[in-house]
Amino acid sequence: MSELREAVRLDSPAGDVWAFVTDPANFPLYVNGYAGGQVETAERFGIGARYRWMAHLGPWTLHAVEEVTGWVQGSRVEYEGSIAGVPFRSWMAVAPEGEGSVLSIGVNYDLPPRRGGALTAVALSRTVRRAMRRSLAVVERRFAPAEKIELERVAHVYGFWGRNPVLYAAQDFVTFMGRPGRVRGAAVDALGLAPGAGVLEVACGTGRNFAHIQRAIGPAGRLTGFDFSSEMLEAAGTLCRRRGWTNVRLVQGDAAALDTGETDYDGVLSVLGMSAIPAWREAIARCRARLRPGGVLVVCDARLLPPPLSVLNPAVRKVYGRLAAWEPERDIPGAMLEIFGTVEVQTLNAGTMFIARAVAP
Repeated sequence: MSELREAVRLDSPAGDVWAFVTDPANFPLYVNGYAGGQVETAERFGIGARYRWMAHLGPWTLHAVEEVTGWVQGSRVEYEGSIAGVPFRSWMAVAPEGEGSVLSIGVNYDLPPRRGGALTAVALSRTVRRAMRRSLAVVERRFAPAEKIELERVAHVYGFWGRNPVLYAAQDFVTFMGRPGRVRGAAVDALGLAPGAGVLEVACGTGRNFAHIQRAIGPAGRLTGFDFSSEMLEAAGTLCRRRGWTNVRLVQGDAAALDTGETDYDGVLSVLGMSAIPAWREAIARCRARLRPGGVLVVCDARLLPPPLSVLNPAVRKVYGRLAAWEPERDIPGAMLEIFGTVEVQTLNAGTMFIARAVAP
């Protein structure tokens, strides 16, 4: 009899996870391919509870029946049954881990020889394992903090742009109303960098600002590019190799926990990043912690269209929310004022862009 096992780390207490996964009312929410079913016994939980259900598993639509044969409240449940005539045993176990928990699942089944040969067994094993992983992914998202889910969405959006840097450059032209070089250059100028300076760019993307920064700091300076998207960093690395920039270090991570191993940057720059980073206030505070006294944080970001073009804002918000995870309602300059105690703001592109500058005391 073959056994397949999978597990996932969750950010919720074991009791909450147990209550969710053992309630048959929730089976349609997380059982991969679930297509209907019912409880056949008076008791819905515990040993002897019996369920009949149907599922779409790969190319097959299968009917199953199973009964609870083991029950350790809050810890482990075991089932025995058959699906499409194939007997199986399965189990789920929940265990505390730190402030969260670990959910483990296992399936044992025995494919009769008459049902097919080795190739059928391999195909079934892969299908079952894929279904198990998908079910765990659903449970993981069910118990994930909202910011973690949002971070995954941002990673998905910018993963696409990182894999398609040419398309990213094209949308850059549209976003900056045909003036990407001028606006990005103005943001770098606001840092007031001298040759040899150290600069950190948060949400550096594919490196669209690197050329402007390099002109300011020269080969003696140092540039750290920080981004959550590995695809974006890969594109930035390709750009650095093509341009021969050897003074660039690329770091992957979440800006809300920004740590590059250095705290003496002369300037920190973020262009079109703070409006997409889920925990953006924490990111601004982390930027402050990376600066030397007198260092400068510059954030360049976008705003909604002013009147009379504001009638287009619902469409603009929808498009850029999907294509750039953009959240235009954030008061980024206000947060910088709270954290730094001072902020200077200039507007560009008819009020649709701003550059906010704050100096670390």
